Amino acid sequence: MTTSTLDLRNAPTRSSDPSTARRSSARFVAYPAVLLGDIGLVAWAQMSGAPLETVTLFGLLGTIAAFFVLEQLLPHRSSWQPSWKEGLRDLFYFGMNGGIDAGLKLGIAFAVAGVGVWSNGLPLWAALPIAVLVADFFGYWLHRFGHLGWLWKVHGVHHTPDKVNAWNNNTIHFINTIYGGLGKTLPLLALGFSPEAIILASFVLTIQSFAVHANVDVEVGPLGYVLMTPVHHRLHHSTKLEEAGNYASATTLWDILFGSFVYGRDLEPHTVGVTDPGTFPAPNAVVRNQVHPFVDQGR
Repeated sequence: MTTSTLDLRNAPTRSSDPSTARRSSARFVAYPAVLLGDIGLVAWAQMSGAPLETVTLFGLLGTIAAFFVLEQLLPHRSSWQPSWKEGLRDLFYFGMNGGIDAGLKLGIAFAVAGVGVWSNGLPLWAALPIAVLVADFFGYWLHRFGHLGWLWKVHGVHHTPDKVNAWNNNTIHFINTIYGGLGKTLPLLALGFSPEAIILASFVLTIQSFAVHANVDVEVGPLGYVLMTPVHHRLHHSTKLEEAGNYASATTLWDILFGSFVYGRDLEPHTVGVTDPGTFPAPNAVVRNQVHPFVDQGR
Protein backbone atom coordinates (compact mmCIF):
# COMPACT_ATOMS: atom_id res chain seq x y z
CA MET A 1 0.00 0.00 0.00
CA THR A 2 1.44 3.34 -0.97
CA THR A 3 0.26 6.79 -0.17
CA SER A 4 0.41 7.80 -3.82
CA THR A 5 -2.60 5.63 -4.64
CA LEU A 6 -4.95 7.40 -2.24
CA ASP A 7 -7.64 9.75 -3.49
CA LEU A 8 -7.50 12.92 -1.41
CA ARG A 9 -9.79 15.10 -3.49
CA ASN A 10 -12.68 14.82 -1.05
CA ALA A 11 -10.60 14.90 2.14
CA PRO A 12 -11.60 17.56 4.64
CA THR A 13 -9.13 20.23 5.56
CA ARG A 14 -7.26 20.33 8.87
CA SER A 15 -8.66 22.11 11.88
CA SER A 16 -9.17 25.84 11.43
CA ASP A 17 -6.97 28.54 12.96
CA PRO A 18 -3.49 27.28 12.06
CA SER A 19 -2.29 30.86 11.46
CA THR A 20 -1.01 31.92 14.87
CA ALA A 21 2.58 31.23 15.74
CA ARG A 22 1.57 29.85 19.13
CA ARG A 23 -0.72 27.22 17.67
CA SER A 24 1.77 26.34 14.95
CA SER A 25 4.49 25.74 17.53
CA ALA A 26 2.15 23.77 19.77
CA ARG A 27 1.30 21.40 16.94
CA PHE A 28 4.95 20.38 16.70
CA VAL A 29 5.67 20.29 20.43
CA ALA A 30 2.52 18.87 22.05
CA TYR A 31 2.83 15.20 21.11
CA PRO A 32 6.56 14.75 21.88
CA ALA A 33 6.15 16.75 25.11
CA VAL A 34 3.60 14.30 26.54
CA LEU A 35 5.75 11.30 25.63
CA LEU A 36 8.89 12.92 27.05
CA GLY A 37 6.98 13.54 30.26
CA ASP A 38 6.29 9.81 30.54
CA ILE A 39 9.92 9.00 29.84
CA GLY A 40 10.96 11.38 32.59
CA LEU A 41 8.49 9.80 35.00
CA VAL A 42 9.87 6.32 34.35
CA ALA A 43 13.45 7.56 34.69
CA TRP A 44 12.57 9.13 38.04
CA ALA A 45 10.95 5.87 39.20
CA GLN A 46 14.09 3.95 38.32
CA MET A 47 16.37 6.36 40.14
CA SER A 48 14.18 6.73 43.21
CA GLY A 49 13.11 3.11 43.54
CA ALA A 50 9.42 4.05 43.45
CA PRO A 51 7.07 1.09 42.74
CA LEU A 52 6.62 0.80 38.99
CA GLU A 53 3.02 -0.42 39.24
CA THR A 54 1.98 2.78 41.03
CA VAL A 55 4.13 5.08 38.91
CA THR A 56 2.87 3.65 35.62
CA LEU A 57 -0.75 3.85 36.80
CA PHE A 58 -0.39 7.55 37.59
CA GLY A 59 1.58 8.01 34.39
CA LEU A 60 -1.25 6.49 32.38
CA LEU A 61 -3.91 8.60 34.07
CA GLY A 62 -1.76 11.71 33.62
CA THR A 63 -1.26 10.93 29.93
CA ILE A 64 -5.00 10.51 29.38
CA ALA A 65 -5.65 13.80 31.19
CA ALA A 66 -3.00 15.57 29.11
CA PHE A 67 -4.53 14.41 25.87
CA PHE A 68 -8.00 15.33 27.09
CA VAL A 69 -6.75 18.90 27.65
CA LEU A 70 -4.98 18.97 24.28
CA GLU A 71 -8.16 17.76 22.58
CA GLN A 72 -9.87 20.88 23.92
CA LEU A 73 -7.04 23.27 23.03
CA LEU A 74 -5.82 21.78 19.74
CA PRO A 75 -8.65 19.64 18.34
CA HIS A 76 -8.02 17.95 15.03
CA ARG A 77 -11.76 17.98 14.38
CA SER A 78 -14.15 19.70 16.75
CA SER A 79 -16.90 17.34 15.58
CA TRP A 80 -14.94 14.43 17.08
CA GLN A 81 -15.42 15.68 20.64
CA PRO A 82 -17.53 13.11 22.53
CA SER A 83 -21.11 13.93 23.47
CA TRP A 84 -22.15 13.28 27.06
CA LYS A 85 -23.79 9.99 26.03
CA GLU A 86 -20.64 8.90 24.24
CA GLY A 87 -18.60 9.99 27.23
CA LEU A 88 -20.66 7.77 29.54
CA ARG A 89 -20.32 4.87 27.11
CA ASP A 90 -16.57 5.31 26.95
CA LEU A 91 -16.34 5.65 30.73
CA PHE A 92 -18.01 2.25 31.10
CA TYR A 93 -15.62 0.70 28.58
CA PHE A 94 -12.66 2.39 30.25
CA GLY A 95 -13.54 0.82 33.58
CA MET A 96 -14.30 -2.64 32.19
CA ASN A 97 -11.47 -3.01 29.69
CA GLY A 98 -8.94 -1.00 31.67
CA GLY A 99 -9.44 -3.31 34.63
CA ILE A 100 -9.17 -6.45 32.50
CA ASP A 101 -6.05 -5.22 30.70
CA ALA A 102 -4.26 -4.09 33.85
CA GLY A 103 -5.13 -7.31 35.67
CA LEU A 104 -3.78 -9.48 32.86
CA LYS A 105 -0.52 -7.61 32.37
CA LEU A 106 0.28 -7.06 36.03
CA GLY A 107 -0.70 -10.65 36.80
CA ILE A 108 1.81 -11.92 34.27
CA ALA A 109 4.52 -9.59 35.57
CA PHE A 110 3.91 -10.71 39.17
CA ALA A 111 3.87 -14.35 38.05
CA VAL A 112 7.33 -13.87 36.57
CA ALA A 113 8.56 -12.45 39.87
CA GLY A 114 6.85 -15.06 42.04
CA VAL A 115 7.45 -18.24 40.06
CA GLY A 116 10.97 -17.32 39.06
CA VAL A 117 10.85 -18.40 35.40
CA TRP A 118 14.03 -18.17 33.38
CA SER A 119 15.55 -14.76 32.75
CA ASN A 120 17.23 -13.61 29.57
CA GLY A 121 19.60 -11.56 31.73
CA LEU A 122 19.29 -8.37 29.70
CA PRO A 123 19.76 -5.12 31.62
CA LEU A 124 16.62 -3.00 31.66
CA TRP A 125 18.05 -0.32 29.36
CA ALA A 126 18.50 -2.98 26.65
CA ALA A 127 15.49 -5.15 27.52
CA LEU A 128 12.88 -2.40 27.39
CA PRO A 129 13.19 -1.36 23.71
CA ILE A 130 13.41 -5.01 22.65
CA ALA A 131 10.37 -5.90 24.75
CA VAL A 132 8.41 -3.01 23.20
CA LEU A 133 9.28 -4.19 19.69
CA VAL A 134 8.37 -7.80 20.52
CA ALA A 135 5.04 -6.86 22.11
CA ASP A 136 4.29 -4.48 19.25
CA PHE A 137 5.07 -7.26 16.74
CA PHE A 138 2.51 -9.61 18.29
CA GLY A 139 0.08 -6.73 18.75
CA TYR A 140 0.46 -5.90 15.07
CA TRP A 141 -0.54 -9.38 13.92
CA LEU A 142 -3.33 -9.72 16.46
CA HIS A 143 -4.70 -6.42 15.25
CA ARG A 144 -4.34 -7.32 11.58
CA PHE A 145 -6.05 -10.68 12.04
CA GLY A 146 -8.72 -8.83 14.00
CA HIS A 147 -9.88 -7.36 10.71
CA LEU A 148 -10.56 -10.81 9.24
CA GLY A 149 -13.36 -13.35 9.60
CA TRP A 150 -15.08 -13.88 12.92
CA LEU A 151 -12.51 -11.78 14.78
CA TRP A 152 -13.82 -8.75 12.89
CA LYS A 153 -17.13 -9.20 14.73
CA VAL A 154 -15.11 -8.76 17.91
CA HIS A 155 -12.61 -6.08 16.90
CA GLY A 156 -15.07 -4.21 14.70
CA VAL A 157 -16.87 -3.01 17.83
CA HIS A 158 -13.92 -0.65 18.31
CA HIS A 159 -14.46 0.81 14.85
CA THR A 160 -18.18 1.50 15.16
CA PRO A 161 -17.83 5.08 16.52
CA ASP A 162 -17.69 7.73 13.79
CA LYS A 163 -15.15 9.70 15.83
CA VAL A 164 -11.57 9.04 16.93
CA ASN A 165 -10.46 10.43 20.28
CA ALA A 166 -8.37 9.34 23.25
CA TRP A 167 -11.44 8.64 25.35
CA ASN A 168 -12.82 5.96 23.02
CA ASN A 169 -9.53 4.06 22.84
CA ASN A 170 -10.90 1.48 25.29
CA THR A 171 -14.25 1.25 23.51
CA ILE A 172 -13.63 -2.33 22.44
CA HIS A 173 -15.04 -5.80 23.01
CA PHE A 174 -13.89 -7.48 26.21
CA ILE A 175 -12.64 -10.48 24.21
CA ASN A 176 -10.44 -8.11 22.23
CA THR A 177 -8.97 -6.86 25.50
CA ILE A 178 -8.26 -10.39 26.73
CA TYR A 179 -6.57 -11.80 23.62
CA GLY A 180 -4.77 -8.51 22.99
CA GLY A 181 -3.38 -8.33 26.53
CA LEU A 182 -2.34 -11.97 26.63
CA GLY A 183 -1.01 -11.98 23.09
CA LYS A 184 1.32 -9.05 23.69
CA THR A 185 2.46 -9.99 27.20
CA LEU A 186 2.86 -13.79 27.23
CA PRO A 187 5.62 -13.69 24.56
CA LEU A 188 7.61 -11.44 26.89
CA LEU A 189 7.23 -14.02 29.63
CA ALA A 190 8.33 -16.81 27.27
CA LEU A 191 11.38 -14.81 26.18
CA GLY A 192 12.57 -14.30 29.74
CA PHE A 193 12.01 -10.59 30.22
CA SER A 194 12.06 -9.30 33.77
CA PRO A 195 8.89 -8.10 35.56
CA GLU A 196 10.18 -4.52 35.27
CA ALA A 197 10.64 -4.85 31.51
CA ILE A 198 7.18 -6.38 31.13
CA ILE A 199 5.50 -3.65 33.18
CA LEU A 200 7.29 -0.85 31.35
CA ALA A 201 6.77 -2.33 27.89
CA SER A 202 3.06 -2.70 28.68
CA PHE A 203 3.05 0.90 29.90
CA VAL A 204 4.62 2.13 26.67
CA LEU A 205 2.11 0.29 24.48
CA THR A 206 -0.83 1.38 26.65
CA ILE A 207 0.04 5.08 26.62
CA GLN A 208 0.69 4.81 22.90
CA SER A 209 -2.74 3.26 22.34
CA PHE A 210 -4.33 6.32 23.97
CA ALA A 211 -1.93 8.72 22.25
CA VAL A 212 -2.60 7.51 18.71
CA HIS A 213 -6.35 7.90 19.25
CA ALA A 214 -6.02 11.49 20.47
CA ASN A 215 -8.12 14.01 18.58
CA VAL A 216 -5.23 16.47 18.55
CA ASP A 217 -3.99 18.52 15.61
CA VAL A 218 -0.32 17.61 15.62
CA GLU A 219 2.50 17.85 13.11
CA VAL A 220 5.07 15.07 13.54
CA GLY A 221 7.25 15.39 10.44
CA PRO A 222 10.10 12.82 10.19
CA LEU A 223 9.04 11.35 13.55
CA GLY A 224 6.14 9.85 11.63
CA TYR A 225 8.49 7.35 9.99
CA VAL A 226 9.53 5.95 13.37
CA LEU A 227 6.70 6.38 15.86
CA MET A 228 2.97 5.76 15.53
CA THR A 229 1.00 8.97 16.13
CA PRO A 230 -2.57 10.26 15.82
CA VAL A 231 -1.77 11.17 12.21
CA HIS A 232 -1.32 7.46 11.42
CA HIS A 233 -4.07 5.94 13.47
CA ARG A 234 -6.92 8.15 12.35
CA LEU A 235 -6.19 6.76 8.87
CA HIS A 236 -6.52 3.26 10.30
CA HIS A 237 -10.10 4.13 11.29
CA SER A 238 -10.94 5.32 7.77
CA THR A 239 -13.98 3.81 6.05
CA LYS A 240 -11.82 3.53 2.91
CA LEU A 241 -10.08 0.17 3.24
CA GLU A 242 -7.21 1.16 0.95
CA GLU A 243 -6.01 3.76 3.45
CA ALA A 244 -6.87 1.88 6.65
CA GLY A 245 -3.40 0.46 7.39
CA ASN A 246 -1.15 1.18 10.40
CA TYR A 247 -1.95 -1.76 12.69
CA ALA A 248 0.86 -1.32 15.21
CA SER A 249 0.56 0.84 18.32
CA ALA A 250 4.10 1.90 19.16
CA THR A 251 6.41 1.97 16.14
CA THR A 252 6.07 2.05 12.39
CA LEU A 253 8.59 -0.80 11.92
CA TRP A 254 6.18 -3.69 11.49
CA ASP A 255 3.78 -1.82 9.22
CA ILE A 256 6.68 -0.78 7.01
CA LEU A 257 8.08 -4.32 6.86
CA PHE A 258 4.72 -5.96 6.17
CA GLY A 259 3.38 -3.43 3.69
CA SER A 260 0.60 -1.79 5.67
CA PHE A 261 2.26 1.56 6.43
CA VAL A 262 0.31 4.64 5.36
CA TYR A 263 1.65 8.09 6.07
CA GLY A 264 1.75 11.49 4.44
CA ARG A 265 1.41 15.05 5.58
CA ASP A 266 -1.71 15.63 3.47
CA LEU A 267 -3.41 12.28 4.10
CA GLU A 268 -6.69 12.62 5.91
CA PRO A 269 -9.62 10.19 6.26
CA HIS A 270 -12.84 11.54 4.84
CA THR A 271 -14.94 9.55 7.29
CA VAL A 272 -14.13 7.07 10.05
CA GLY A 273 -16.08 4.09 11.33
CA VAL A 274 -17.09 0.81 9.71
CA THR A 275 -17.66 0.58 5.98
CA ASP A 276 -21.11 -0.96 6.46
CA PRO A 277 -22.57 0.31 9.76
CA GLY A 278 -25.57 -1.99 9.36
CA THR A 279 -23.39 -5.00 10.17
CA PHE A 280 -22.93 -3.84 13.76
CA PRO A 281 -25.24 -2.54 16.48
CA ALA A 282 -25.15 1.21 17.13
CA PRO A 283 -21.98 2.32 18.98
CA ASN A 284 -23.90 3.28 22.14
CA ALA A 285 -25.60 -0.12 22.35
CA VAL A 286 -22.95 -1.44 24.73
CA VAL A 287 -24.53 -4.76 25.73
CA ARG A 288 -25.68 -5.46 22.18
CA ASN A 289 -22.14 -4.97 20.89
CA GLN A 290 -20.71 -7.33 23.51
CA VAL A 291 -23.04 -10.17 22.47
CA HIS A 292 -22.85 -9.32 18.76
CA PRO A 293 -20.10 -11.83 17.85
CA PHE A 294 -22.15 -14.68 19.33
CA VAL A 295 -25.69 -13.93 18.17
CA ASP A 296 -25.36 -12.02 14.90
CA GLN A 297 -23.81 -14.77 12.85
CA GLY A 298 -25.58 -13.66 9.68
CA ARG A 299 -24.38 -10.06 9.85
